[in-house]
Amino acid sequence: MDIEADTMAESVAEAKSAAAPGRAMRVAAALHAKGGDEFAKPGSIVEVKFVKGQSLSLTASRLLALMILTAGGDAWEDRPHRMRKADIRRGHKGNERISDMLEELHRTLFAIDDRSWRGKKATLRFSLISSSREEAEDGDSADAGWIEWEFTSEARNLIQESETYAVLNRQAVLGFRSSYALKLYEIGALRLHRRQSTWRGDMAALRAALGISPDVYKDFAQLRRKVLEKAKSEIDQLAHFRVDWREIRQGRTV
Repeated sequence: MDIEADTMAESVAEAKSAAAPGRAMRVAAALHAKGGDEFAKPGSIVEVKFVKGQSLSLTASRLLALMILTAGGDAWEDRPHRMRKADIRRGHKGNERISDMLEELHRTLFAIDDRSWRGKKATLRFSLISSSREEAEDGDSADAGWIEWEFTSEARNLIQESETYAVLNRQAVLGFRSSYALKLYEIGALRLHRRQSTWRGDMAALRAALGISPDVYKDFAQLRRKVLEKAKSEIDQLAHFRVDWREIRQGRTV
């Protein structure tokens, strides 16, 4: 009887441990309880890659960040989350663009390295939200209209297991004018307090990280001018850190 009781207790402890969220959600819960403009975005969501040829617009990227902020330490739980439309539109009187943002989040695919049922290397493709509801407006009240959404099981698993996180500022997120700048800001915030704060990669990895379509800025001089320099200017103004880069050349190749 004692052996059986001990085994049962161990099983319960293991189940609780398996269901417990990682460090990212614990920090998110603490920041949410504290209030203010700072919130934690799990590193697994910051680093998730877009499926080739897809990326999020600036407005959809902002909405996703606000969803993470609103869900706080509960983002990993299998339940709906809710937010006022007024908290999304940033002073715009109309909410017509919110429908477009939600639909964009629904149809945008992300990818991570995974294993198949046979244990072989595989690519897992998924969306971040599984369902959403948007209230019809009633009157001109600032409180009129809410949205409700649920994260997909794949997104919840990533969020729950993430031990790394980026501490972001709501006002900074809403202040960016470039989706590339916002993405680079998230990448920088994720690495800010690490022992190695430098991100290193080739051009294909940089494009994948920032969600740059293979059809644009094919020349590095264009990418530097249109993406990196503009992103640096915005980040240096809005963020609590500065960003810079070093180009490593092999012949004419960066």
